[in-house]
Amino acid sequence: MLTSVLTNEVQAIDTEGTITIRTAAQEETVTIHIVDTGKGMPSDRVHHIFEPQFTRSETRVKAGFRLFTSYNIIQNHHGDLKIESAEGKGATVIIMLPQSSPV
Repeated sequence: MLTSVLTNEVQAIDTEGTITIRTAAQEETVTIHIVDTGKGMPSDRVHHIFEPQFTRSETRVKAGFRLFTSYNIIQNHHGDLKIESAEGKGATVIIMLPQSSPV
């Protein structure tokens, strides 16, 4: 799952850039922020990014099933995956997972 997200982040960077990973644990949630300095994408398209086969080669992603699958895995583990992006400003992927599985 994390490999799929990182692959997408790498593809968003044309020549040089940075990917930063930050983690935090608060109460019952673990949060992972993955920030890239890539192309970004228009905010009106971000909500489509988890649709199967979503591709947008001229702007940001060629995600195919990678982000769709990652999103579903995280949801099945009672977590959440969000993406914040703006064209020309890179993107931030936020993964939130419970520290323990609900019974």
